[in-house]
Amino acid sequence: MPTKDPQKKHPNPPYPQPMQEPPGSEREHEDAEDTANLVEKERRRCITAARDISEERQCIALVDQCVGELGRLDVLVNNAARHRTKDDIQQFGKNTPMGRAGQPAELAPAFVFLACQGSTYITGEVLGVTGGRPLA
Repeated sequence: MPTKDPQKKHPNPPYPQPMQEPPGSEREHEDAEDTANLVEKERRRCITAARDISEERQCIALVDQCVGELGRLDVLVNNAARHRTKDDIQQFGKNTPMGRAGQPAELAPAFVFLACQGSTYITGEVLGVTGGRPLA
């Protein structure tokens, strides 16, 4: 069975492409602080750092900073995304095989799995939590 290429079926995303805010913008700082507050509410440490993770040297510096401050890293998530409105997300979600955008509670188990003791033999994997859309 031939692989269906979603880029051929949907060459243009179904939403406008707004300009990406530069790393360190006010909105990014607010999002980072909100996330840090949630992490710290669970009595855990969180480091916030504005970096352009499209640059390898920035990624290396960030990992070095985190290891230096925390002592080690158990899970590393590079999350580069554009800020979207609720309507944009709902419209985008309609374009997945499940017909809707994923909810945080549906995405979080992938992160928990990678952080749990039972996944210690798994390394270098990409978990596609995509609502059924192929990664490649």
